[in-house]
Amino acid sequence: MIIKEEGKSFRMYDENDVMIGEVTYLVYDNIYEINHTFVDPNHRGQKIGDKLILKVIEKAGKDNKEIVYTCSYAVKKFGNKK
Repeated sequence: MIIKEEGKSFRMYDENDVMIGEVTYLVYDNIYEINHTFVDPNHRGQKIGDKLILKVIEKAGKDNKEIVYTCSYAVKKFGNKK
């Protein structure tokens, strides 16, 4: 599986280049807002959503941005704000 950054999202693809997960975020002055996470039902339970969210967190750290979570999955896993 491979993760690709595409616009304001990170997407995970399987070995056939089929998208199996996605996290999207909005950008404000000094904030990245994670607003959506999706994992294909056939691939749930593999922590794909977590891995994708961590990519946004990593990018935010490099860009010196704060993280706000409005996606219900991200809030459940990581809280309201980092």
